[in-house]
Amino acid sequence: MKKIKKVLHKDGEIWIAEAGQSDFTAKLVKVIQAELPKIDVSQRIHVVQHSDWNEKVTSSESLTFVKATTDYHKIADGNAVGNGTPGFQIPEYTGWENKITDPELLEIWVLAVEIGLEYNGKDGRYNNEAVASGGLDFSDLSEVCYIFGIQNIKDAPEFFEEYGR
Repeated sequence: MKKIKKVLHKDGEIWIAEAGQSDFTAKLVKVIQAELPKIDVSQRIHVVQHSDWNEKVTSSESLTFVKATTDYHKIADGNAVGNGTPGFQIPEYTGWENKITDPELLEIWVLAVEIGLEYNGKDGRYNNEAVASGGLDFSDLSEVCYIFGIQNIKDAPEFFEEYGR
């Protein structure tokens, strides 16, 4: 919250790539409203969501609140290719490790994949079939691409070709 306040006090704006449901975002926006009541969150808080599924599993109260209170951007699903956003879910994609030339970046990706595999479908968590089959799902990154205006990437292989170096 400290960083958010600093940005908003300097007339900055907050962009949220909503990597999941809106329940957390709703709680965050309510805290911002309580602590900074003069801030017009509809103009200064921008939320980007790519997934119908995420919207469906969000509490209706939270989703309605976030859509009505913030500058809410619903973009095409980042799980699919060819719909205007990068498709970053790919069950059969392997060899991505060979595309990453920076050892520190490779270490981060390897760790992320290991963590994803370790917790995927465990203890009542969502079982992502793409991850379970040994592929990748970083579809929430489509929201970040939208925020930064990155429009030249079609899918995961193109992502690693462009950003793996």
